[in-house]
Parts: sequence; C-alpha cells; structure tokens
Amino acid sequence: MNREKSTELKVGGTVILGVLLLVIGVMWGKDIQLASDYYQVDFIFRNSNGIKAGDPVTVNGVRKGNVADVGLRNNAVVVTAQISRSVVLRADVTASIVMQDLMGGIKLEISPGEAPGKFDPSQLAAPIPGEDAKGIGEMLAEFSSFKPKADSIMDMLLKSTSELAAILDKDQLQTPIHEGLASLNRIAAQTEKLLQAVEKDTENAVRDAAQAARAMKFFMDENQQTIASTIVVVGAASKKLDSLTVSLGEIVDQIHSRRGTVGKLIYEDDLYVSLQKTAMQADSLTKELRMNLGKYLHGVDIKLLNLIDVR
Repeated sequence: MNREKSTELKVGGTVILGVLLLVIGVMWGKDIQLASDYYQVDFIFRNSNGIKAGDPVTVNGVRKGNVADVGLRNNAVVVTAQISRSVVLRADVTASIVMQDLMGGIKLEISPGEAPGKFDPSQLAAPIPGEDAKGIGEMLAEFSSFKPKADSIMDMLLKSTSELAAILDKDQLQTPIHEGLASLNRIAAQTEKLLQAVEKDTENAVRDAAQAARAMKFFMDENQQTIASTIVVVGAASKKLDSLTVSLGEIVDQIHSRRGTVGKLIYEDDLYVSLQKTAMQADSLTKELRMNLGKYLHGVDIKLLNLIDVR
C-alpha cells in the first residue's frame, strides 16, 4: 500500500513539474514577466489594422512588452500596451501599428520621445493619440492604383531605351567616335615627336649658351686690365666730349645772341655789305692787274715774273 502511494506521489510530482516547466516555457516564449515589472499605457487609433492582445510591443525596434487589450471607445480603437519599466517615456512619445514581417504579423511600435523631463503615464487623463499606419490591404490597394502609372513609366523607359539604342548605332556614333579617337592618337604621336625634337634643340641651345658664357668669362678674366684701362679711356673721352659739347653750346649760344665774330658775320648786315664791297674791290683790282700788269711792272727784272702765276 505504501508502495502504491509512493508511486502516485512520484507521478503527481512529475506532472506538476511538467506543468510548471510548460508554463515557464510559454512565459519565456511570450516574453511574459511579472506584472510588477510592467506598466500600462493606453494609445488610441482610428483603426486597429488587425492588432490583437498578445502582439508584441517594440520600442525603437526592440521588444519591450506586449499588447494587453484592444477595445473600442467612441468609434475609436484603444490599445493598452504593457511596457517594461526599463523604458522611460517622454511627453512627445508616439506610437504606431505596423507590420512585423511579410507574413502579416502586427506589432505596436513606440518611439519614447526626446522631450526634457520624465513622463508619468499613470497621470494621463486620456489615451495618447497614435499614428495610424497603413495595413497591407491599404498598401496593396495603393499599389493597384499605382500600377497604371508604373506601366506608363515602363513604356517611357522602353521608348527611351529604343531611342538611345538608335543614337548609339554603330554607323551614327560608334564609328565617328572610333575615328576621332584614332585621329587624337595620331595627333598625340606627332606632338610627342615634335616635343622630342624641341627638347633636343633646347638642350643644344642651353649647351651653346653655357659654352658662350664660359668663353665670355675666360675673355673677361684674360683682358681684365685691358677692359679696365679701356673703361678709363672711355671715361676720359666722355669727359672731353662733354667739354666739347659745352663749348659748342657756348658757340651756338653766341651765334644766337649775335655775339662773337661768327654771330656778327651771320646777323650784322653792315659787316656783310662791307665784306661784299671788299670782295668787289679785290675783283676789280685783279682785273686791273691782268689788263695792265706790263704797265705796272715796267723796268722790273723779268725773273720776278716767273714767280707770278697769271691766269
């Protein structure tokens, strides 16, 4: 009898332990914690978009709770979120119902906000307005309405592709481009040859200039004394030339001021008349001598006549 009771106790303990493990596993899988670790916040939406109790609540993409309840209030949907106490909400907190994955899962996404100071949800007099997100049905409907526009865009792209293919035709574009590139290559080759020739000429010119500079230096070194004496002579000549220039300037000044013999000869009319008269008298005397030379030389030794050249 005692043996049977012992067996029953073992079976019962095993069942109880299995149930406890099952409950703990469910709580761990559902991320269910004790109520003391959570606080509740109500959000109000115009449409539930299929969210239900037990759906996850994420804060900036990190799961931090579950949806505790979904209900209607005055034709609006109130979603009660159970949020971990580690999350600090601000006055500018926002929430939206979004798809969790492509399989149609729904979650409540919360952005805690950045306003200064902490926020006590328990002091709220009304639910926090949430941002209505579009469900998959609405997105599919919008995509259906967008399809004609997408088809039109695709037609335009196809047309543009055809026109571009026509522009890129070999005869219209590719061949001229190839010919142009070939011409550029030829020009580049000719330019390179020209630069090489110019480089050689430049090297020769630089070499000749260096040789000329060395020859000039050698000449200057060898004739340093001669060059110095030449410079002294040139300086002395320059001084004499300056003195001559001054003298000529004085002469010209005397001429302009009608001073001196030359100035008087140029500008004095009486002196000019006197000189003219003297020249006329000399000419008359010469004629007289030619005509009456024998008369004047009567009785003069004939040898004296050989000294006179009468023309």
